[in-house]
Amino acid sequence: MLEKKCYRLSIQPSLTDDEAEPWQLINQIPGSKYLANRLLVMAALSEQPCELNNLPENDDIRALFNALVSLGYALSWPKGESVKSEGLSRRKLPGNNPESLPVKIDCGASGTMARFISAVAALDDFPIKISGSLRLQQRPMQPLFDALQTLGAKIQSHDQPGCLPVTITGSIRQQSMPDNHNFQSEPASVCVQLPGDISSQYISALLLVGARLNRQLQIQLTPPIVSSVYIKMTLQILQQAGVKVEYSDDMQKLAVFPSIISQLSISLNADPCSASYPLAAAAITGRSLEIKPFYYLPEQQGEFQIIDLLRDMGCVIDMDQDSLRMLPHSGKLKAISRDMGDMPDIVQTVAVICSFAEGVSRFENIAHLKVKESDRIEDTAKELRKVGIEVNFGDDWLEVVGLPAGKQLQTACIDSHDDHRMAMALSQLAWKNSAIEMMAPQVVAKSFPGFWQLMQLMGMSITECVKGASIN
Repeated sequence: MLEKKCYRLSIQPSLTDDEAEPWQLINQIPGSKYLANRLLVMAALSEQPCELNNLPENDDIRALFNALVSLGYALSWPKGESVKSEGLSRRKLPGNNPESLPVKIDCGASGTMARFISAVAALDDFPIKISGSLRLQQRPMQPLFDALQTLGAKIQSHDQPGCLPVTITGSIRQQSMPDNHNFQSEPASVCVQLPGDISSQYISALLLVGARLNRQLQIQLTPPIVSSVYIKMTLQILQQAGVKVEYSDDMQKLAVFPSIISQLSISLNADPCSASYPLAAAAITGRSLEIKPFYYLPEQQGEFQIIDLLRDMGCVIDMDQDSLRMLPHSGKLKAISRDMGDMPDIVQTVAVICSFAEGVSRFENIAHLKVKESDRIEDTAKELRKVGIEVNFGDDWLEVVGLPAGKQLQTACIDSHDDHRMAMALSQLAWKNSAIEMMAPQVVAKSFPGFWQLMQLMGMSITECVKGASIN
């Protein structure tokens, strides 16, 4: 847990003027964390060498990279450069050295890494102990563990059943097949069932390792299915790497066939979640903003839909092939109501923007946000209420009542709840109140280490309340 120090977020007075210069953010938005997590696993499992460019240099991605290296996968990542994979044939198995066992992996606070590395660990027949932060140890893993055990893995819990820490011993890829089985014409198959309404990361974890099994992996999902766009992202990445997959239109039936993985060299697009914070600043202040490069790919990641949400709120946004420009506006933002099931990681950001909209905004289908790095429903409501925003919520919904005309934000010290998205989203309140303070803002390093530098570039300074020392 981060040290609970308080920092003040301040805005340069000139930057609140109507004549302030447009914000131009060229090469300032990191690559997508969601793509990076998946592509790193695929690069490790790839039969052929490959290279990944523009991976976000953050705590979560670096931790997953280090975990894969500790399992012997032939990956390299010099600071500031591309990730390179030498191919699966160059892997050095740590299981060959009994003194190094069990291999110990610390996932920190990353739920995605915990799910993905658990599935990767189950491919091997030597013990791998997986742990994480206190909050991560409270997050559910049982549905994934059940599926891996169905496939043949042995999983030993060391504390609370269904949660980290655990020791995993595989291998899910060494199940025997009948001697007379014709693998070429009819691959053997195994089916696992998972709930679709908890976390799509369980499904993606299984899909990513499915091609390394020696039989077809079938996944049956029980509806409703949340964050299906992330499942589609994983399927698309598998197909690009030469893996045969099949899936039903309703995403309830998925299949991965044994395949040779040939991950392509690729450059990652800008992350729409990271872009959402400067977009929020522009929407709240009415200033113009340009982001380049930026490729609008809503079919790839649901959070790209923030562009559509902002347009519905009254913002004017132009896009060409590789850039985005939000034009200045002086009118009142409009309230919106949306199903956010496929764009969960911008709920906090949009809630902050809607705090300055006219009317009541409502976000539904977000129950899975309660088991993220924080309870992103209740904690978001709690922090917005501190600054005078009226907020209502339930198990799967959140309502934000826009600040009435003429009313100012209250001064408050906001708690990040050790949640990177909480810190980045709520910091945008400072554009309307230069006396906003925040506890533990350093948590942004989890996904966007350069966030505060970007905010400084845009005119927001951050200083420790007591010592006055800036965060660099």
